[in-house]
Amino acid sequence: MNRRSDGSGVPPRRQWRPVHTGLVGGLATLVGLGTAAQGVPDLLPGDGGLLLAAVGLLGTGTAVTAQLLLERLDQVPGSDDAPALRRRLPPPVDHFTGHEALMAELLEQFERFPRTGARGLLRRPFRRVPGQRSRGPLVIAVTGEGGTGKSQLTAQVVDRVADRFPDGKIEFELYGGADRGSSGRREPRRPEDVLAQMVTELGGRPPDGASLDELSGLWKTATQDRRLLVVLDNAKDYTQVEPLLPSGRGCAVLITGRNGFPDAEQPMLQRGLAPLSPRESLELVNRLVEASGRKLAAADRDALPELVGACHGLPLALCLAGTQITREDGPGAADLLDHMKGLDVPGPRAVARSLAFSLQQCEPAERLLLNRLAATGLTTFAAWAAAALLDTSEDEARGMLLRMSHRYLVTYLYRTGGFDRFQLHDRVRDTLLTAGPHVLGVPEEERADWSAEALAPAVERLLGAFERIGEAAARRAAPHEWNFGAPMPGRGGERVAPSPSVPGPADPLAWLESERRGFEVCFRWTAPGGDGPRLPAHGWRLRRAFAVLCRTGRTHWDAVRGATRQATGLALEMADPFAYGVALLDRAEVASGHGDHDTGYERALTALYVLEQLDPAVDPRWSARAHRAIGVNLYRRGDLDDGRAEIERAARIFEEHEDRWWWARTLCNLAEVDRFQGHLERAYALLSRAEELLVGSRDVPEQWARVQLQRGEVLRLRGYTLNAWFVLADGLEQLSQAPKENWYRARYLRSLGQLSTNELNREAWACELLLSPGRERDRRRLTARDPGWPERQRARVAGLFVDGSAGYAQRCAEPGPGRGPLRGRRALRDAWQGERQLERLREAERAFEEIGDEWGRWRTCLVLGQVLLAHDRSRGKEEFLRAARGFRELGDKWWHARAHRMAAESLQRAGRLTEAEELARVAIEGYRGLQHRSGQLRAMRLLAGIVAHRDLLEAWRILNRAEELAREGVRLGIVPESLLVEVEDMLRVVEHGSDSALGANPALGASPAGRAGRGGG
Repeated sequence: MNRRSDGSGVPPRRQWRPVHTGLVGGLATLVGLGTAAQGVPDLLPGDGGLLLAAVGLLGTGTAVTAQLLLERLDQVPGSDDAPALRRRLPPPVDHFTGHEALMAELLEQFERFPRTGARGLLRRPFRRVPGQRSRGPLVIAVTGEGGTGKSQLTAQVVDRVADRFPDGKIEFELYGGADRGSSGRREPRRPEDVLAQMVTELGGRPPDGASLDELSGLWKTATQDRRLLVVLDNAKDYTQVEPLLPSGRGCAVLITGRNGFPDAEQPMLQRGLAPLSPRESLELVNRLVEASGRKLAAADRDALPELVGACHGLPLALCLAGTQITREDGPGAADLLDHMKGLDVPGPRAVARSLAFSLQQCEPAERLLLNRLAATGLTTFAAWAAAALLDTSEDEARGMLLRMSHRYLVTYLYRTGGFDRFQLHDRVRDTLLTAGPHVLGVPEEERADWSAEALAPAVERLLGAFERIGEAAARRAAPHEWNFGAPMPGRGGERVAPSPSVPGPADPLAWLESERRGFEVCFRWTAPGGDGPRLPAHGWRLRRAFAVLCRTGRTHWDAVRGATRQATGLALEMADPFAYGVALLDRAEVASGHGDHDTGYERALTALYVLEQLDPAVDPRWSARAHRAIGVNLYRRGDLDDGRAEIERAARIFEEHEDRWWWARTLCNLAEVDRFQGHLERAYALLSRAEELLVGSRDVPEQWARVQLQRGEVLRLRGYTLNAWFVLADGLEQLSQAPKENWYRARYLRSLGQLSTNELNREAWACELLLSPGRERDRRRLTARDPGWPERQRARVAGLFVDGSAGYAQRCAEPGPGRGPLRGRRALRDAWQGERQLERLREAERAFEEIGDEWGRWRTCLVLGQVLLAHDRSRGKEEFLRAARGFRELGDKWWHARAHRMAAESLQRAGRLTEAEELARVAIEGYRGLQHRSGQLRAMRLLAGIVAHRDLLEAWRILNRAEELAREGVRLGIVPESLLVEVEDMLRVVEHGSDSALGANPALGASPAGRAGRGGG
C-alpha cells in the first residue's frame, strides 16, 4: 500500500484518513438502516432494528480499524519513503521553572491543531480554538538574549504538542559549529543547505545545484498538505527564516533566536523571553538542590540569594551554578559565590560564551559601543551619549542601538525630554568588564580600541556632551539662576552654546530625572582628587547645571549638597576665583534653604568677598545675590535688622539693573522680614509690588506661585482668614495646571492647613447671611428689627477682605453642586472642616517626601501638630516630636531646637503646662549648644511665661538672666534690639507679681514672630 512519489521524491499526503472513513461509514449505515426500517416495518420484530444498526456500526468500525492498521503498516520506520525525523533540541527537563504565562499562551495557540485518536475526535465538535480557520501555518518566534532558556522553553512546548502532528516534527539548528581556527566564530547556515536537508528528511531527493527559490518551492509544495511541526533553533534573522517556512495550514513552526524579527512579512507571533525573576531563579536552584539529595549548610543556604543574583536570572548560568553546588566534591554556595566575579567557574564562563556569540553578530562599532558603555558606567542613556562615546552622529548611534535592541543587548526604554532612552543590561555590562576582548572573541584588529588609552578621549567627549546639554537645560529651566548674560567660568571666557547636534531638552526637569544616573557617572569621572582624567572644568560646570536644575525642581536635596560641595573643590583645582565665588554662593543658598543659617551666612559672606575682589569685575548682580543670601540667613537666624539691610542693598542693585525676576524675589524676602517683625501691612505692600513686576515676565509661574503663597500667609496673620483662603485656594487651582510644581503645591497645602476652621466658618457665615439666596428670610427678619442692619452687615463683610471683597463674598455665598437627590448642596465651608484640613497637611507631607524634601516634610509635621492640638488638646505632641527627630537626623540642630519651642508654645496654649515646660527647657539647651542667642532668648521668654503660673519667682529669675544675655547680645550685634525690648516688657509684668496678667495676655509668653506662626528663632 505504498504511496507514489509526486516526482520530487517527496511522498504525497494521505488522501483519505481513517477518521474520515469512520464518520462517513457510520453516517451511511445509519441512513441506510433508517430507510430499510421505513420500507419494511415488519422486517424485524420488536427492537430488531436497533440490533441491525449495532451490527452495521460494528462492521464499519472493523473496516476503519483495518484501514488504520494498513496505513500505519505503511509508515513503519525503516520504510524507504519514511522521513528521518531526528531530535536536535535538548530534551525537556523536569526542573524547568518560570514563564508560566508565556507557556500557557503558546500552548493555547496549538489548540487549533486537533489531537490524534479518540481524545481529539471527542474534543473537536465542542470547542472553537484560536486560528482554526487560518489559511497558513502557525509561526511562533521566541526571542531573547543568550542563556535565557529559549531552546528549553521550545522543547517543553514541543513535548506537549507533538502528538497533534501525525506527520512528525523536524528540528534544525540554524547556526553552524565554531571554527577550528583562532577566531572560534560560528556562522549562520545558508538557507539553501537547510532546505536541502529538510526536503531530504521528508524522504525527497532535491536536484543537485538547485537554487534557493527552487528548493523553497519544493519545500512549500511538499508541506502543503502535511501536518508537520518544524523547529528552527537559533535563527539569525528573517531573511534566513523566510524560505524555511512551510506552506500548509496544518503545519506549525517554532523559531528561537537572539534577534527580533521586526521585518517579518508573514504573520508571526513574536514573544521575548526575559530572564527569570529573583524568586524564580531561587526556585530553580532549590529544585536542582532538592533533586540532588544533597543537604546544604546554613551558610550556603544564606548565600543562595546572592549567588542567583550573580547569575542575572539566566537559566543557563543558574543550572551550571546549581550543578556545581550539588556535586559531592563540588564547592559550597558561599565558596562558589566568591569565585563568581571571575571566569574560573562554569556559570560566568557560560554567560561569557553566550555574550561572545551575540557579539559576533554585531558590527565592530556596535561591539565597541557596548564596551565603552560598560567601561564608563552608563546604564541608561540617550543616543547622543552613545554618539559622543564613538565620536559619530546621533542618527548613526541611534541606528546601532535599535539594532542591538533587537539582539537583546540593550533595551529601548521610552522617550522623554525629547530623547529616546536605552538601557544596558547588568549582565552584559558585568560580563564585558570581567571577560575582556580576548575571551569575548573580539578580533585582534579591534582590541586596541578597547584599551584604557582609547577610552580616555571617549570619556572626555561624553563629559563635554553632558556639559553642553546640561547647561542648555539649566538655562532653559532657570535663566535667572544660571548667569547674567556673561560667560560662566571653566572655558577661558568662551561663550558656551549647545551643540547643533545636541539640542536642549524640551522639558528640562523631565530630562533631569531621566539623566540622574548619567550625572552620577559624570561626577565619578570628575570627582575632586579622584583617579579619573583631570577635567575639573567639566566637573564644575556639570555640577552647577545639576544644582540649578535640582533647585528649580525642588528635588534631590542631598545630591545638591554633595554636588555644590564638590564644585568648590573643583574650583580650587581650576584656580578660578569666579568659579569659587559662584560655588560658595550656591552652597550658601542651599544651606539657607535647609535651616543651616550660620553656615549659609559664613559662605555667603566669603562669596561676597571673593566676587567683589575679581579683576576684571563681574556683573554687580552676582554681588547682589551674595548680599541677598547674607540677609536671608541673618534674618532667619534672628538678626532681623541686619538681615533687612543686606536684602535692601541687594534690591537696590537689582532695581538699578532692571532685573525684574531677582527684584521681585528680593521684595518677597523683605516681606518675610516684615512678617517676622510684625509689619504685616508693609509686607503686603511689598508683595503687591512684586506682583506688579512679574506682569509679562517669562518666569511668572514660579515667582507668581511664591508671591501668591506669601500673600495668603500674610493675610492669615493680619486676620483676613477667609481672604487668605481664597488667595491660596485660587493659587493651588492654578498650580494644578502645572503638574511639575509639586513643591509649591505642597507649600500651598500646608498654608491652607494652617487656616483656622473656626475663623473661616465665622467669616463665611457673615457672607452667607448677607448674600446667600437661602438666607432671604433671615435678612428680612433682621432688617425689620433693625433698619440699619444691612448697612452694618455690608461693612462687616467688606472688612473681611483686603481686596476683591465683592467677588470673594459672593463666591462664599454661592451654594456648591448637589451631593445627590436626597442630600443638600455642598457649601464652601465643607472644604475646610477639620478632617479636610488634616488631609491637606498629610497630603503635603507625602508630597514633600516624594520629591525628597525632608526639611519641608518635617516642617509640615510641625503644622500638623499645631492643628491637631487646636482641635483636640490630647493630640499633636507626637507630631512635634516626630518632626524634631527628623530634623535631628538631617543634622539640622537649629530646627531641632525650634521644633521643641513650637511644641512648647502649642502645649502651653492647650493648657498642658508640665509637658510644655519640659520641651521649652529642651529648646533652651538646643539653642545654647548652637550659640544661637536670639533663639535661646525666645525660648527663655516662653519658659518664663509657662512657669509664671506656678512660680513667679522662678519666672523672674529666668527673665533676669534673659535680660543680661539680651543686653550682651545687642552690644555684640548678635541680638536685635527689639528682642531686648520684649524681654524687658515681660520682666516688668512679672515684677508686678501678676500671673493673671500673663494669663490674660498669653502673647507675652511668645514673640511676635511666634505669633506670626514662624518664630524668629
